Amino acid sequence: MRKRLSADSTAADEAVTPYNPRADEMFIVSHLTKRLHIPPIAGAAGGATADLLPTLTTAFDTLYGGRCCEEGFVRKRSVVARDHSGIRAEGSTCYVDAMLTCDVFYPIVGQPLHCVVMEATNMSVCACSALCPEAITPFRMYLLPEMHVGSPLYKQLRKGVHFIAEVISSEFTLYAAYITITGRVTQILPEGTDVSKYVRE
Repeated sequence: MRKRLSADSTAADEAVTPYNPRADEMFIVSHLTKRLHIPPIAGAAGGATADLLPTLTTAFDTLYGGRCCEEGFVRKRSVVARDHSGIRAEGSTCYVDAMLTCDVFYPIVGQPLHCVVMEATNMSVCACSALCPEAITPFRMYLLPEMHVGSPLYKQLRKGVHFIAEVISSEFTLYAAYITITGRVTQILPEGTDVSKYVRE
């Protein structure tokens, strides 16, 4: 279990903090109900008996895969439509209420996250998830110097460094490409640490 650092923790205390596997547990399997529009041809093909599950899976993944929905960031290609309501008409379009499962990331205050520094300046440090390719990271984390006064860990943050940080706050908008997080570094992973075993595709 990761030790919560106190204000008077020393650099030596911080250096021996063990790696917390909870930092890898970003995504949870979520069960969602969403209203999705479908092509009129699909709606007319077989009525309520048509096998629309593949169509609904593709529709939701196209809308939200690799983006944010109301519940958080949806991992692309994790969506599976499980069931749906009867088909309803709305003008010239058809829609159904679809029951889906997908992997969702929604950060919680105090949650540890495994990050890697993308850019470090005097004003702030910008990092992303170390467990996903940078192009599809579920979050961008910003670490500010005023939140790390007297911290020897913050001074070690430079491009490419892997570290653990806890969530202070977060925000996102619908269809955003990632969640914006403000965080605080709690551990630097030693240089040369084999992080490949933690990486998720």
